[in-house]
Amino acid sequence: TVLSAIDVKHAAIAIPAINQSLTHYDDSMSRSRTFMLTALATNHLRQGDVDHGVRIGRDALTVATGLKSRRVADRLKTLEIEAGRRSNNPDSRQLSQLIRQYRAV
Repeated sequence: TVLSAIDVKHAAIAIPAINQSLTHYDDSMSRSRTFMLTALATNHLRQGDVDHGVRIGRDALTVATGLKSRRVADRLKTLEIEAGRRSNNPDSRQLSQLIRQYRAV
């Protein structure tokens, strides 16, 4: 995810790797799962797959709900920024706003 911020071609490599790693996280690993879903959504957005990125971003936010973790809020910041950059898409704009609200609590 860090490399895809520099060069979007890295998103194509990151997406399958993140998908594979998600298969190892069960429901008891909410924080780790949120981190991975956030990274996956961010990479999809950077790659231009806004609809899919927003869907996964909403999943990340759903899993994060109820977690009291500063690290989760910090990791969601990158997704908030990427979603906000696509504010011409109403769903992406809404995701950015929802994350901002989550992070403000």
